[in-house]
Amino acid sequence: MPAIRTLSQARVHPATPSERPQTVLLSILDATHVATGTAATILLYDAAPSTLALHTSLAHTLDLYPQWAGRLHRQPGRPGRVMLTFGAGADTDPGVAYLAAAADNPIRELLPGPGRVRDLSHFPEKDLLPECALSLTDLNASLPNLAIKVTTFTDGGVAIAFRIAHPLADAVCLAGFALDWAATTRSACQYPTPYLGDWPVFDPRCLDTCAAGNPNGDIPDGRLNPLPTHEYDPWISENCPVPGKWTQPPEEFQSLALDPPGRQIPWEDWDPAAPVSQTVVHFPEMALRRLRDEVVGVSDSMLSYHDVLLAHLWNCVARARVTDGQEPDLNEIIYLTYALGIRKRVHPALPERSMGSPTISAAIPGSPSQVCGGGELAHLAKHIRAMVKEFTPGRVAGYLGMKMQQQCPHRYWPAFMGRRHLMATSWVGTRLYEVDFGNGGPGFVKAVFARVDGIMQLMEGRPGGAMRELWGGF
Repeated sequence: MPAIRTLSQARVHPATPSERPQTVLLSILDATHVATGTAATILLYDAAPSTLALHTSLAHTLDLYPQWAGRLHRQPGRPGRVMLTFGAGADTDPGVAYLAAAADNPIRELLPGPGRVRDLSHFPEKDLLPECALSLTDLNASLPNLAIKVTTFTDGGVAIAFRIAHPLADAVCLAGFALDWAATTRSACQYPTPYLGDWPVFDPRCLDTCAAGNPNGDIPDGRLNPLPTHEYDPWISENCPVPGKWTQPPEEFQSLALDPPGRQIPWEDWDPAAPVSQTVVHFPEMALRRLRDEVVGVSDSMLSYHDVLLAHLWNCVARARVTDGQEPDLNEIIYLTYALGIRKRVHPALPERSMGSPTISAAIPGSPSQVCGGGELAHLAKHIRAMVKEFTPGRVAGYLGMKMQQQCPHRYWPAFMGRRHLMATSWVGTRLYEVDFGNGGPGFVKAVFARVDGIMQLMEGRPGGAMRELWGGF
């Protein structure tokens, strides 16, 4: 393991001061991500600009993202919603945490070796990530929302790690910020340069206005059309193997009428002490083409490579979880929980570069025979596609209306771990391998997720390499 020492820490603010402070209510979906924690990634480079150059260009890039330098806090009188107060200046706004560090080894020791399947269980993720506390740690404190750590290596390589409070950014939004920062660094200009000429859009109201029903009503509207999602409730779930403050209502809710209970969490499905490895699997273009042709045939154009790959992976994981010699319980239901971006699934559609975390996790059910059965991948892929198609603008509007009527939208977990669950998120289209600070794109992009059983992330591989790259914890 490399020895990494922190050289300096600073708080970075936008280069151009705001004219006046603002307080803005974040969207209802942003509020659901308060319990999600952070979105994070690590980019590894053979070479990159100096930490000073990155520091300077970061301040100019924050002119496009002044909100991220502000303070995240609960809405007064309605603690289930969160707000951002920003533009008050360096004396009040927490800014963005920027850490410079140095490692005592070359970066090539961190780069995964050749091969289709690579074990990353010993990747020094924790050492490369910024270790400072972020806003979700304590919404009553003035803590930064975003932290960045730049680590230089003995061979000139650089690791740039990002951690941001999830209500402020999903993977699409965080990648857009990284691309903007890189474009500004390359331009060497004293003003921010959007990577595609498109500016990030901060207007949480756009999403909330898509909600159906009576968003300000006190009684949930039973006519709202539910979507296939999980509503696991940690506040009522007994026998938690790792109890903590998140299993009890926060102090702010003690005097409020609580929402109806959700589903009890099936703690018996998850062994938190079981060892979990991290693996990256590369799928070359030809391998994906063969898989799709074998599964659906070239005549079926309704299924994408993504549909087929998800079905293949769910099938592989489900079969691997069946104990040798044990017959699966045919009455059991297992789930693929798939995080969906909904920028284009509401009406009117959100701008492509809308900020925040507009995602909903689809709970896709299946029986063991349906998921594990050999030769049925075409049916499984069609089942996944059919469930995703249920997230129409009308039904998403109903879901948003339901969440807006809840006292605490982030109370309910949209997913779970363990033997009956597989969580999947797609970073396809984020273009993280195009984040070029002036010396080329990263040699490796490391997705960062909790090390628990049953999480997988899909994205494009490095240009010239794999068409799809799968990261998984199992």
